[in-house]
Amino acid sequence: MSIVTQKINPNPRLTKHLVGLGFFRSNPVTVIDIGSRGGFEKQWGVYGDQVRIIGFEPDAVECEKLNKSADPTTIHYPVALSKSKGRQKFYIAEHLAASGFYRPYERYLSRLPEMANRKIKDIVMMDTIDLDTFLLEKKIPIVDFVKIDTEGSEMDIVLGAQSTFKNSVLGISLESMFNRQREGEPLFSEADLALRSLGFELYDLPVFRSARRVLSPHMFSDNAGPTDNGQVTWTQAIYFRDGFDEVRFCNLVASWDVVRILKLASLLEVFNFEDCALELVDLCRPKLLKSSLDPQKLVNMLVPPVNGNFMSWDEYRDYVKTEGPPRYVDGRRVK
Repeated sequence: MSIVTQKINPNPRLTKHLVGLGFFRSNPVTVIDIGSRGGFEKQWGVYGDQVRIIGFEPDAVECEKLNKSADPTTIHYPVALSKSKGRQKFYIAEHLAASGFYRPYERYLSRLPEMANRKIKDIVMMDTIDLDTFLLEKKIPIVDFVKIDTEGSEMDIVLGAQSTFKNSVLGISLESMFNRQREGEPLFSEADLALRSLGFELYDLPVFRSARRVLSPHMFSDNAGPTDNGQVTWTQAIYFRDGFDEVRFCNLVASWDVVRILKLASLLEVFNFEDCALELVDLCRPKLLKSSLDPQKLVNMLVPPVNGNFMSWDEYRDYVKTEGPPRYVDGRRVK
């Protein structure tokens, strides 16, 4: 999807430093993109050749096209993921990217310009497999981040990846609807509860709106996108494990080695959660001290610039103590 759905850090200094050291070379950051039509998101380029990106796109033609331009760190599989192995009806839409296992809910969609995208032009039977089984067969033991955008079947894929999510995954990007646009699809409220039960916390919730056809700027478009006004319709929600909480309060410190700690810190930084990354790195100083890394240097790299200048964490706290917290009037920051 070409729409920017989350805030990405333009200069993740900690991540760049670790990549420069070759820290992830023997344990690459492994990303799974389910619904990879159009290619992978650009933020993963910060890891250079120390990332492994695995895409799933059931359209074999699109998959072959993507693989022809892929580099050694990436691969796309022409595989349809679901909650189990089997065969399911797959609804091919006028706009191919809107195709999926769930039929459009026309009672609601007919009021939106998006219905033009979702009209069904064909129905085919498609083989499916669950992610846990696929990874086991391909002998892929570790997955660090998963993005799912599959036009309504996102929670089916989560159900088929229970082991992977519980034992490996650190972060998730999940498309989800606030109101039903496909028959029988789970909504955000259900997805949120399911992911929390697997140990994930909500970190970001960008909201997208769709104006009714009668006043939509896309009323005559055959590929409608979000609008400034209108009812909230969908999100690409961002979830992470709360590593700080697991290490400090859940007696899981043994399962958090240096690689896992810094992978999570790096992912948090990439998605603009430097505060969460810093508290995790600071908490885990004893483990980091046993490695060849300098915890204080890593902490300082997570401090945001002030007036264009970088400073240490101690200097930043002194600055905030002196200057006081920023003030906001009508939602806008003022000096």
